[in-house]
Amino acid sequence: MHAPKVHVNKWKKESINFFMMIDLLLINPYFFQPEESKKRYESYLHWIKAGNMYVYPFEPPLGLASLAAYLKNKEINCKIVDMQGDWIELKELEQLLLKYNPKFIGL
Repeated sequence: MHAPKVHVNKWKKESINFFMMIDLLLINPYFFQPEESKKRYESYLHWIKAGNMYVYPFEPPLGLASLAAYLKNKEINCKIVDMQGDWIELKELEQLLLKYNPKFIGL
C-alpha cells in the first residue's frame, strides 16, 4: 500500500509522499542527554561563537557526512540524523524512523 501523495515537485517532476522511504538512515547518537548537552553547549558557547566547531561533544558528524555524500553519488538515498547536534530525544528519533521508513539503519 502506498502513502498518499501530498504534492508534485514541479522542478523534478516526481511525486513527494507524506512518508519518505529512504534506503539508509545514518544516525549520529548523542553522547549526553539533550538537557545535559544544552548546558554544556552554553558553557562552550564563547568558543563556538569564535568559530571553533570542534569542541567535544559538538563536532559535526564529518564521517557520516562523507559516507552520505559517497552513497548519494552512487544514487543511494540516505539521510543523516544528528541526535547530538540537533538535541534529538528518543521519542523524536522514533518519529523520524516512522517518517523516513529506512530499509537500513547505520550508527
